[in-house]
Amino acid sequence: MGYAKIGMTLGELKEILGQEGSFEAVNLGVDMGQGIQVSQSGEVLYDIASESFDGMSDPEEISFIRVRNRVFRTEEGVGPGTPLKDAIAAYGKATLGINVEDESREYITFERGLSDNVLFRSNQWALDGEAGVYEPDANREPYRSTALFKPQAAIG
Repeated sequence: MGYAKIGMTLGELKEILGQEGSFEAVNLGVDMGQGIQVSQSGEVLYDIASESFDGMSDPEEISFIRVRNRVFRTEEGVGPGTPLKDAIAAYGKATLGINVEDESREYITFERGLSDNVLFRSNQWALDGEAGVYEPDANREPYRSTALFKPQAAIG
């Protein structure tokens, strides 16, 4: 995404961004470990991490990128803030899923067009609850999924 690429080293990214880049240690989540928040000219771009999710040093390769900036888009124009209905037009049927044993993060998968190493999260933190509309009985299960979603659902 942007200058950061899977497989490049942290040192290479630092060299590309130069003095405009800043790199700050960040906790990626309870079950994910440590990464680096990357900013350019004071604007947060993304979080990155190595395969170990145990912080990063310059020679380590980037294996994870979490986009945090609405500027970044897929070739089809999908990125943070894209309404879910527009993402569906680009990638086909969406399935929203949430695991209450995994910090209750809500992810969205599509029937076509994306590689396995690309994940989308919903905008659940901007809504009253999840973006998906789940069956009431599903609340008892740790993992739930649905194809139904609220009108204001979007890529997070």
